[in-house]
Amino acid sequence: MNKITKSLIGGTIAASITLISSAALAADKDKILGTINGENVTQGQVMTFIMTQGPNSGLNPQNPNSQAQFLKLFLEREALYHEANALNIAKRSQEQLEEARRQKLAQLVVEEYVANHKPTDKQIEDFYKSEVVANSKEFKLRHIQVQSPDQAKALYERLEKGEDFANIANTTSDSAEKNGGELGWLSLNAMPPSFAIASRTLKAGQYSPQVLKSDRGLHIIKIDETRAITPPPLEQVKAQISDALTKQAMSVYIAEIKEKYQVVPVE
Repeated sequence: MNKITKSLIGGTIAASITLISSAALAADKDKILGTINGENVTQGQVMTFIMTQGPNSGLNPQNPNSQAQFLKLFLEREALYHEANALNIAKRSQEQLEEARRQKLAQLVVEEYVANHKPTDKQIEDFYKSEVVANSKEFKLRHIQVQSPDQAKALYERLEKGEDFANIANTTSDSAEKNGGELGWLSLNAMPPSFAIASRTLKAGQYSPQVLKSDRGLHIIKIDETRAITPPPLEQVKAQISDALTKQAMSVYIAEIKEKYQVVPVE
């Protein structure tokens, strides 16, 4: 315990803290474990503290030594709480406390939804088949770096007239490597998102019908070839699929909540 905490507990707020039982935290919720300024501290209060603070504390609630530490931390926290009231900090920090309260309540809503809507094994298996197995292939790509939408329009006109894609890439792109715009073999996960979305619908020999955006600019891509690859086993990606399905469900849930409470941003 540091000097400030000792001072607060020892004299500043005149808190008489008496530890009555530090190890037996598994008893009934009304059991008295200590007092602060003459007010009883109960087993139930400490257990609530453990439930909220335990996961972030690095302590094991089942360990008697940790239980004693939790009780010590709780009493210190309560002493500081009383001091905050004595210094009128609560009133001065009302806006911050309200923001923290709202944030915590929002977090609890999310946690409760996730706990009650875990993806089923069938949902995970269906996702695995439709997204992982079905897309277990690589694409041999080329691209043309485009400087502007107007240039893209002109390039599409050249492609529609039958001009060779690799030749346009060599004469148009800024890249020092004049290799016909080759990007090599890439899986969907290894591509920029816009490339992956387009590649799902393109066949070998086709190019993207619209210019694509990436963090490096604008592009037109072409698929030269595709080849199948072995998908990872379901068990290897099950946790990732579960997380993806949970995120999808949460997005839908939040959209429903926003509609329910008529959330309309001002543009």
